[in-house]
Amino acid sequence: MTDDREEMIRPEDVEESEDQDTASVQPAALLESLGSQIDDAALLPATSQVHYLFAFDELLDQSTIARYVKGMRVEKVVCVPRHRLVFPYFYPPRETSLPSLIRTNNDNDEVWGVLYNLRGKDLKPLERHLRVPNRYHRRSVRIHDRGGNRMVASTYVLTITDDEHRPPSSAYRDFLVETARERGLPEHWIARLLEIDCED
Repeated sequence: MTDDREEMIRPEDVEESEDQDTASVQPAALLESLGSQIDDAALLPATSQVHYLFAFDELLDQSTIARYVKGMRVEKVVCVPRHRLVFPYFYPPRETSLPSLIRTNNDNDEVWGVLYNLRGKDLKPLERHLRVPNRYHRRSVRIHDRGGNRMVASTYVLTITDDEHRPPSSAYRDFLVETARERGLPEHWIARLLEIDCED
C-alpha cells in the first residue's frame, strides 16, 4: 500500500502537455457551481472573506497539501451537506478517475473532509498543480462541523468531466480510506468510502 500511495500522490512526476486533458469543460458544471456560490455567499456579510479550504480528496493527505502550501493547519473535521462524492473524470497518468462534488439538495447526502485555515497562505503553487481553472476550479460550499456550527469554505472541484464516468481504481479508493482514517473522519463516512465500486 505504501508504494501505491507514494505513486499516486506524485502526479507532478508525470510529464504532461497542455492538451493532455481530453475531457470537455462542461458549461452545466460551471453554471451549477456559480449558482451554489451565490447561495452560499448569501450567508456571509458583505465584508466577509472565505478563509477556509474544505478538502475531501487527496488534499486530505498532509504530505500532499504540504508539498504545495506550507504550514497549512487543520481546523476541524466537517461535512458538506446536500452534496455527493462523484468520480467524473478519468486521469490517464494515474490510471484512475478523480473525485469531485456535485450538489444534490438531498438531505441524506453529505461529504466529509477537513477544514484548513487559509489565512496568510499562498495558493498559487497548489492551483498550478491542480491546473486551475482548466482542470479544477474553486467554489464556495456551506459546511457543518460535528457540533452543528455552519460556515462557508472554498473547495476545488473538477471543471472537466467525461461523457461516461468510470469508477476509481482500488488503489485510489484505498488511499482515500486510509487518509480519512488518519484524519479522524467519521466511521460511517469511511464505511461509505469502502463501498465505492472500483474499476480493478
